[in-house]
Amino acid sequence: MFGVKGINSLVTDKVDSNSVEPKGRIEVKKLQALNLSSVISKDELRRQKQREYNRRYYQKNREKCKAQAQEYYWRNRDKLLAEAREYYQKNRDRICAELRERYHSDPVYKEKEQSRLKMRYHSDPEFREKRRASFKSWWAKRREAYERFKKEYGGKCSVCGNNDLDVLVPHHPDGRRGEKYKPFIFSKELTNWIKYGIKPNVVIMCANHHLKLSTAEARGEGDIPES
Repeated sequence: MFGVKGINSLVTDKVDSNSVEPKGRIEVKKLQALNLSSVISKDELRRQKQREYNRRYYQKNREKCKAQAQEYYWRNRDKLLAEAREYYQKNRDRICAELRERYHSDPVYKEKEQSRLKMRYHSDPEFREKRRASFKSWWAKRREAYERFKKEYGGKCSVCGNNDLDVLVPHHPDGRRGEKYKPFIFSKELTNWIKYGIKPNVVIMCANHHLKLSTAEARGEGDIPES
């Protein structure tokens, strides 16, 4: 990075006494008027030129570059995969967080990922078995957490006292606030309870009384009708 003094020292003008202000000094004054912190170093200029050259070269020789890249990959596949796995293990939390955020914030990326996973699921038997095993493990843990949740909230129907966990379901006294219906076992409320201990505003009821109360609320009655 050149300072003002450095720039002045580089400018040498041979001017006679009757001439106007030398051109070199005019350029120096222009540089002095600018913010010198924004002056680009020679190394950065060289890098920019190299990037631009590489971009133009790739556009003119796209197929050749792709063939060379594929050849290099298959020649060094084991080494590249090992380096990629090592990098992923060291930065796993950050990478997963970034991908998760992008998946939920970018509809185009989300659709692309869903399509890619679907195609791989149907075309790769090994991947399909891994996904099935992973889902079975997740489902078993989810069911166990769901049962713990119902026990923590009383473990019985708040109306009739039925304590059969298989027929107990959470009821939202304040409603779901217009949210799209989703079984509670798949809901974010259960996820937040599992991960962060955030307790949702629900009461445990048996399926019969939950259906009766939901129907009454939909009709505007607001209470379980007498049976």
